[in-house]
Amino acid sequence: MITNKQLNLYFLTPLFVLTLYLGKFLIVPLLFSLFIFIILKSSSKKLSSNNFFKISYRLSFLLVSIFFLLLIYFIGILLETNLNKVLNNSELYQNNFLIVFEKIKNSKIASLPVSIDNFISSLNFTSIFSKILNSLTGIAGNISLIFLYLIFIVLEESFFKSKILKFSSNKSSMLIIDKINNEIFNYFQLKTITSLLTGLLTFITLYFFDNDLSVFFGLLSFLLNFIPFLGSLFSIILPFIFSLIQFLDLIQATFLLIILIIIQIFVGNFMEPKLMGKSLNLSPIVMLITLSLMAKLWGISGMFLSIPILVVLLIIFSNFQSTRKIAIFLSEKGEVH
Repeated sequence: MITNKQLNLYFLTPLFVLTLYLGKFLIVPLLFSLFIFIILKSSSKKLSSNNFFKISYRLSFLLVSIFFLLLIYFIGILLETNLNKVLNNSELYQNNFLIVFEKIKNSKIASLPVSIDNFISSLNFTSIFSKILNSLTGIAGNISLIFLYLIFIVLEESFFKSKILKFSSNKSSMLIIDKINNEIFNYFQLKTITSLLTGLLTFITLYFFDNDLSVFFGLLSFLLNFIPFLGSLFSIILPFIFSLIQFLDLIQATFLLIILIIIQIFVGNFMEPKLMGKSLNLSPIVMLITLSLMAKLWGISGMFLSIPILVVLLIIFSNFQSTRKIAIFLSEKGEVH
């Protein structure tokens, strides 16, 4: 016999998923604004607690925010300049692309059950780069909404703690909430550092190889580092394919591929565990399922947000006895602290 609790679960789950899908135009910018706020706050705390010079948290938050805005503006200009340059050379890439696929067509790969002719006819570099440039305008609109949310979150921050205190006067509950905040801030702080390192090393490597999309792929590597498995794969494969098309040199492209693999291994298998002291502690199956579901609901934004959301949920669930079983299910080895 189905209980009322099970009936509510069966009814609320599809309703929750439908709300996520229909409300993505509001929910996704809100989550991104929270994500940025956590990064800004964790960085500000780190800056204000340094041993070299003492500054207040508010001043450090202001400095970090200004630096972040200038960085976004600077990256936007670099990205637009980079893509405009590539757009001017799009005919060259198109011709090189046809040469590459002509060689593939005449090789054993041509026997694969894939229509290469249809694939070639559907791929136009001028159209692709134009769409990317046009999408920057749409992204700018979303960024405006994200920053609007961010302003209100910053203004509301001082009232959060008082609201929590009124909601629960239990000291142990406050200690748990402080612990959750610290763990979330530490995760995003360290993940941002490793992502910046990945993006910077990718950019320097591609710049050294005279890759025309060095800025674009450097920024893409920074963003994709927040997506396990697929993020690292795309950070390696996409620059390799473009380098092959740009220079028509398999040896150079292969050498670039090897360096990019070394970067991903160095950051992902050495730097991150050393800085964080442990892995994400998330089940790979749960991560893949969440990635797929969020990609279906929110597209690329969902893929980007899925793992940070899982990390936050794992941290929250592991700190409460009533939700500890869910944390064990989400964890990699069934061990939560």
